[in-house]
Amino acid sequence: MPSSTVICHSLADVRHDINSLLADHFKHQHVQAADMHADYASLWEAIARQHDAGGKRMRPYLCVLAYQALDGDDYQALLPIAAGLELLHFAMLVHDDIIDRDLVRHGQPNISGIYKERYRKLVAAPEEQVHFANSSAILAGDLLLSDAYQLMAGSSFPADQRLQVIKLLGEAIYAVSGGELLDTEASLHDPTYVDSLKVAEFKTAVYSCSIPLVIGGVLAGADTETQLELRHIGKCVGIAFQLADDLLGVFGSSQQTGKTTIGDLREGRRTYLLQRTLHLASPTEVATLHGIVGQAGISQAQADMARAIMIACGAKAEVEQLMKDYVSSAEVAINGLDISETSKKSLLAFVQKAVWRTS
Repeated sequence: MPSSTVICHSLADVRHDINSLLADHFKHQHVQAADMHADYASLWEAIARQHDAGGKRMRPYLCVLAYQALDGDDYQALLPIAAGLELLHFAMLVHDDIIDRDLVRHGQPNISGIYKERYRKLVAAPEEQVHFANSSAILAGDLLLSDAYQLMAGSSFPADQRLQVIKLLGEAIYAVSGGELLDTEASLHDPTYVDSLKVAEFKTAVYSCSIPLVIGGVLAGADTETQLELRHIGKCVGIAFQLADDLLGVFGSSQQTGKTTIGDLREGRRTYLLQRTLHLASPTEVATLHGIVGQAGISQAQADMARAIMIACGAKAEVEQLMKDYVSSAEVAINGLDISETSKKSLLAFVQKAVWRTS
């Protein structure tokens, strides 16, 4: 069994260190951009502003947890790679907000929102303001993906390990892009068409949980069997996390999500929650939902009606039970890892915090 002598950094430690590293990185990029043009520097100011607005830094922490659980002992060398995972997530959020037509993140204007205000002074037509704003946000997301590669490639790990990490980053981008496409196109089909759990796996679980855990394991020298176990843990936690997000997207508050809680209903997102609701609800309730879900002008009263149906038919409770099942599977796998009890406790505590949003 790995020793318990390796320092286990807390989520607060990792969040602080990742924030500091990325703050310095954004300052450097801002200076470089300013040499090209002040308007390019403004884009990096918007990027830094959204990054500073919030975020749990869950993905870097998962990477650190796996690395240190398996006796990885060079935390400072790991930080740029962990920060690269955060930039991947940041890029996905920027692009996801464009797809979802959201202008707010963490209770503040996101990059699209910042640039919509900027272009309001330059462009008369509102739809053109949004077009130009989203164009800038797309470029910001592209820059963040590029910088994720740069940070990982520039780390001090041996070249063969860096190559493995970069390949895993590519795997993550490939999976999340496919999951995002399936999720985006799902609204064009009947709600029963899409496999919402598969979307949750590829859109969220792979890049948010499985790949961070595997990267930490690879850099600590984990064998193939252990890497497969880490993937399984990540899949279970990631799907449960996405199911929790889907619940918060309807039943949460804007303080919890940083976004409107009508957005998922307005967009008609084909979540597992919605699919189970349409399966379990009565014909009358289903007809009511069809008049609400996917409607651009949905009111708060209509959203409350949809929520009531989701509770009454048992769909909300079913989703919560499925979350518990995935959490249980992850916990069994964690307890089966050949790591210290301290590391097991840290991983188990993370699962509870990530899925149930405990303090």
